[in-house]
Amino acid sequence: MRVFQEADWILNESPKTSLLTWLRGNVGPNTKIIQNICGWEDHDAEHILAHIPASAIDGLYGFAIANPVDGRIATSGNKLAERNANNIQAVRKAFVSVTGSKRDV
Repeated sequence: MRVFQEADWILNESPKTSLLTWLRGNVGPNTKIIQNICGWEDHDAEHILAHIPASAIDGLYGFAIANPVDGRIATSGNKLAERNANNIQAVRKAFVSVTGSKRDV
């Protein structure tokens, strides 16, 4: 697809990291690939991070679902909140491994 060749960056929202190899082969030489590692209920950040092919991405993206009532990030009380808590922990580990920082991120 020509648009993939011309895009500055592309965000893979899918938790299927197998798509990254295909995507890398179909983007332009200067296109950055960003992998969304958390945010949607079917995202498991730890699993995604463990299965990203080497040299397949240029950056990571993620977010946590907020409670629609008060806007806070729920980390307990239901399955989505538990997924948020697990994803936040996985993201912390990923950033510590990349930055070498020991501080709480």
